Amino acid sequence: RCITSVLRLPPNRALHADERALLWRFRYSLTQETRALTKFLKCVDWGDASEAKQAASLMHEWATIGVADALELLSPDFLNPEVRAHAVSVLRQKDDDELLYYLLQLVQALRYEQDDRSPSAEFLVERARANPL
Repeated sequence: RCITSVLRLPPNRALHADERALLWRFRYSLTQETRALTKFLKCVDWGDASEAKQAASLMHEWATIGVADALELLSPDFLNPEVRAHAVSVLRQKDDDELLYYLLQLVQALRYEQDDRSPSAEFLVERARANPL
């Protein structure tokens, strides 16, 4: 399989071992491909401290992702706190009018947080306080 076809796979499809290996092998050359970040993060073994550290570092160098990909990083598929915080940092750059379209998904994403004071919870509270009725 080629990288392009792997990147075109729907977000809810699990990656096969060969697809995961392909993304890991070419991870450095994919950093400018915004749609590759979520796929790359799915192939990381977060239980391996060295691999997790390398992936987290590379994630911060990646081209800025869009709101849809940030929401995917807040799904139950991504429980790593650093990944979820990265998603929130992307969302912080968006204006309130754009985020209003995704408010339901943002609130639902709170179900997958490990702590009530998570970055996404604090982000939503900050935005709510800044926009009273």
